[in-house]
Order: sequence, then C-alpha cells, then structure tokens
Amino acid sequence: GNPITRVRITVDPDAAGFHAWELADRLNGRSPRIVVRDDLIERQEIYLDPCNLTDDEASTVAAALVEEAARFRDAGDGRQTSWSDVKREREAAAMSWSGNAA
Repeated sequence: GNPITRVRITVDPDAAGFHAWELADRLNGRSPRIVVRDDLIERQEIYLDPCNLTDDEASTVAAALVEEAARFRDAGDGRQTSWSDVKREREAAAMSWSGNAA
C-alpha cells in the first residue's frame, strides 16, 4: 500500500566480482554518501528510494554505481567479506550501542 517506486539492484557475485554488501559499503563511503536499503542484502539485493532525487542527483547515483562496479573489476578486490562476517560485525555494533544519553 506504499506508493513509492524503488529501484532493485541484484548482484551476481560470480559475474560481478563483488557482493551486494560490499557495493553498499562503497556507496555509503562516497561523498556525497549514497545510502541504500539493505533489508534483503543477504540475498544480494539492495534497493534505492529515488523519490526525493532530482534528475541531476539520479544521474550522480547512476554514475556512482557504474564507477564502483568498475573499481571492483579493475582492482579485483571484491568478494573479500562473507555475509557471516558482515552479520557478525553488525550484531556486535548493535550490542555495543548503549542507547543511554550522557
């Protein structure tokens, strides 16, 4: 019932040479940051919510996707982190957050 258009990006690690979570990390590390929805990232899927982007911003995101895929291909440094490792790191970060304001 939520009328928001989303862009689904599915990564085939064997063909692409990288995992969806590695792509998401690189996009998040760019300036400006590109934050993706990663609810299904363990299935090699990320989602973009482009509803608030201008045409220029959408072009910037599209170019960033192409650039990051090329960086993985050129450097051959993808597929370095397993989903188990990523999940363990995320859980440890969540457990270490106290949530108490000082």
